[in-house]
Amino acid sequence: MCIRDSYNVSARAKAGKLLGFKIKDSVYAKVRWNDFLVAWMALFNEKFSRSDTGRRIIARTPRFVLKALLYIMKGLESI
Repeated sequence: MCIRDSYNVSARAKAGKLLGFKIKDSVYAKVRWNDFLVAWMALFNEKFSRSDTGRRIIARTPRFVLKALLYIMKGLESI
């Protein structure tokens, strides 16, 4: 496992606490703000898309908005 994967596990574990996910973190690496934000966005999307209301909102959201959010996440990952 590479260091970056372990690092992202730490970010997901910290972000998951805010959203009610229990993610085991055995590395406890220091998390940068942008990695935390990307992890939070991904976990929020996961949780939101599992609710009926979330699915309806996502289905009605214009594709260019969803694409813009994807590019923002990818941009944050590359910082």
